[in-house]
Amino acid sequence: MKRAPLRIPRDQLEQIRTMLNTLPAKPRVQFGAQDLVLELQQEIRHAIEQGYTLRDIAALINNQDVPISASTLATALRKSRAMERAAGPDAPATAKPAGRALAQIGRAGSAPSTAAPLARPGEV
Repeated sequence: MKRAPLRIPRDQLEQIRTMLNTLPAKPRVQFGAQDLVLELQQEIRHAIEQGYTLRDIAALINNQDVPISASTLATALRKSRAMERAAGPDAPATAKPAGRALAQIGRAGSAPSTAAPLARPGEV
């Protein structure tokens, strides 16, 4: 048995459009690993600035019963940095830049052990 094709009047389509455009934001209640890092990137970068390695941060997050690895943190932070660069200078800032500390994160998932200036040349 074939179904009849859906046909709706223009005014009903416009009512649906209005309804969808006026929906309030639905709060997120669960996050994946990438989303977790995107939501906490400012705090993670602050911890790096305070001298914590990504391994340290991963261990702290694991202590909260959230399994995440240092390499997952590093990958997600690199992706968020790339998204910020792609958005351009006029885009709203999603997090405070951590400067060279994040650029020096290696495969081992650790920040540099010596305190380095955090501002890039030309930044204050």
